[in-house]
Amino acid sequence: MLRPCRLALCLCRCEVRSAAEMARRDEQSAAWFPQRSVPASARLQLFCFPYAGGNASVFRAWHAPLQPDIGVVAVQLPGRLERFREPPWESAVDLADALADAMEPLLTQPYAVFGISMGALLAYEVAARLEQRGPGPVHLFAASREAPQTPERWPLVDSMDDAALLDLLRRFEAVPADMLASADLMDMMLPTIRADFAVSQKYAFPRRGPLQTPITTVRGRSDWSTSSDDVAAWRDQTGDFEMVELAGGHFAPATEVDEMASIIRRRLMTVLAGN
Repeated sequence: MLRPCRLALCLCRCEVRSAAEMARRDEQSAAWFPQRSVPASARLQLFCFPYAGGNASVFRAWHAPLQPDIGVVAVQLPGRLERFREPPWESAVDLADALADAMEPLLTQPYAVFGISMGALLAYEVAARLEQRGPGPVHLFAASREAPQTPERWPLVDSMDDAALLDLLRRFEAVPADMLASADLMDMMLPTIRADFAVSQKYAFPRRGPLQTPITTVRGRSDWSTSSDDVAAWRDQTGDFEMVELAGGHFAPATEVDEMASIIRRRLMTVLAGN
């Protein structure tokens, strides 16, 4: 049996380690979600994951139309804006592990996840991890992305030089036109864009069972990079599925803010009404 003084010392060390661990996790969360500002009125958080080359500012316009009940929390991946000096990651598995760790301290209320293009893959992998750890998300919104078990149809970018990659991005509208128009910006961003494509193109579906999380997929009707059938295949990953199509192309789910806010509110307010 531990003597009282030794027991007290052990408890003190545990408290110090616990406090240090909490501080480390809070710092980690702040790095991945530097722009987090959830209103006190929010009853649910929506974690948002951007497309290849995108950053947290993609979702800046989403805050107002989803308040007061839904707080938007946008992820900032390495290699962009505040994290520009950090090397971008190329593994969906590593990113999902780190994101799930960073999100856990923030999950103090119901939450959902939204991802567009590459971000939809990350949102799915994060949802799978968080389901295993505790209460999973109440909903997954997957936009502009084929189902995770469906083979990637984009040409491999590993062997492309910069000119060929830029041509590919233009033809398939894979990066917003205003980014492509800036040569200086693209010089800085191409390493990150290459890494983001690697996240998708090196991904191997783990053949897990369906999620418990309901899934809504969203696709622009004129999106050349995904077919309706490939997007509809998300139904195999859940028992509660719906598919919505919007006018527009690959980025319609990111730019048609009011329409997306309506879709998101319709699904999430139903969840909140049941709580």
